[in-house]
Amino acid sequence: MSINHKSIFLKVKEYNGNPIDEYNKISSFLNKKCYYNYSIYSLLNDNFQCSTLLRINYIDFDNCLNSVIKNLDVYADSDFSYLEEGTQEILLDDFLTYCELITHIYFVTYNNYIKRIWDDTHFDKNIYIQLIDLIKASLKSMNHDIKMIDDDTSEVLAIKCNPEAESVAEQSPTSLKEAIIYYLGSRDNDLEEKENRLHKIIDLLEPILKKYKELDAVKKVEEYVQLIRHSELKKNEEHYKWFFENKGDYIDDIFMMCIFVKEYEITKTNIKKFESLKKE
Repeated sequence: MSINHKSIFLKVKEYNGNPIDEYNKISSFLNKKCYYNYSIYSLLNDNFQCSTLLRINYIDFDNCLNSVIKNLDVYADSDFSYLEEGTQEILLDDFLTYCELITHIYFVTYNNYIKRIWDDTHFDKNIYIQLIDLIKASLKSMNHDIKMIDDDTSEVLAIKCNPEAESVAEQSPTSLKEAIIYYLGSRDNDLEEKENRLHKIIDLLEPILKKYKELDAVKKVEEYVQLIRHSELKKNEEHYKWFFENKGDYIDDIFMMCIFVKEYEITKTNIKKFESLKKE
């Protein structure tokens, strides 16, 4: 197995957009006035205390954002393409968290305040809507999207775009659906967390892996998922040295193997429904 193996997920240097340029766009847009002399930022700041998720850890919106924008501000005038890969990944991580925070407070503010002034002629709803469109476009330029996780709390998650995995998630039981979405929301610079989230998916798929264990393709998947489930035992085996020396290069591929196994079961089940087209 070659150590030059390339993940099916795009890496930060392969994105069309970059965290610095997109951060500058969004932070600038937040200063636009949308209600009398109130900027979007002012409205979000005024409604920060309505966030049950953030108010227990931060005193206000400024304090919350400052916890993630320090690096983005430091490199705000830099050419992203010339930065070291490690720095690029840190900036991407910070930018994704920044988008999550802004989007979360955006919906909290909408639910707790904007709904009441929506039809006020002094409120520019187009500017307010444009903010979420801008965030989505920025994330899309870096192969990401924003996903609502909990409607009640307005919790959101920035996830890697993967239509196949997202489609499988939508057709899966709630526990597996959530596990898949949370994996897509994992960060590449936190390998331990990615592995933990993949482990959860593998555990949930165990019945399916057993059910189709006689299929050659599934046998291979079963072999590789053991490298995650029993890594302490497997890492000393010479046969798998290539994997543990470059684990980060293979985690996403094992994730997609799991997706393909679930997809196989979904397809097989759906086809069975159409064994006969004859109407009784």
